[in-house]
Amino acid sequence: MAKKGGIVKYTGFASLLFSVAAICMIFLTAIVYKVSEEADPTNYTGLQVIFGFTETQASIGNMKYETEWFKFSFMNLLPYILIAAGLVLTLLKILGGSRSKLLSIICAACFVAGGILAFFTVNFAIVGSEQLTDLPLLDKEYMSLGIGSVLCGVFAIIAGAAKAMEFVFD
Repeated sequence: MAKKGGIVKYTGFASLLFSVAAICMIFLTAIVYKVSEEADPTNYTGLQVIFGFTETQASIGNMKYETEWFKFSFMNLLPYILIAAGLVLTLLKILGGSRSKLLSIICAACFVAGGILAFFTVNFAIVGSEQLTDLPLLDKEYMSLGIGSVLCGVFAIIAGAAKAMEFVFD
């Protein structure tokens, strides 16, 4: 068997690095909510948007008024699941010393699909509703992508490109 040469032998490590960075973006701002130019923006992290976010607004005596801003969204969790799957498969390929081209294609597909889905965070967000009226509290018209979602998508696509490079030049 021929040995890998040049930069191709480092593409597995590069894809690991970028995929870990993409997963860490879950802790940064995923959605920015800004009603007008004069208003201060409200930032919501990836964890809040994915797993739901309930906030206690006021507490009077023993009664608490809680507002549910976001509900659990599987479609916002899916990019991170795909990126983690690509990360695990890449790690198994590196540790096992496998030269499987199919595994490289699967890893690249997981990374790229997860990266593309990360750009749809606003579309996949499930906005909570008021307890009494069932009207949404937040309007998606005023939401925009935060830096965490953008960097997650970019890092995952770069990891996918590194795995694709490994497939092509291996």
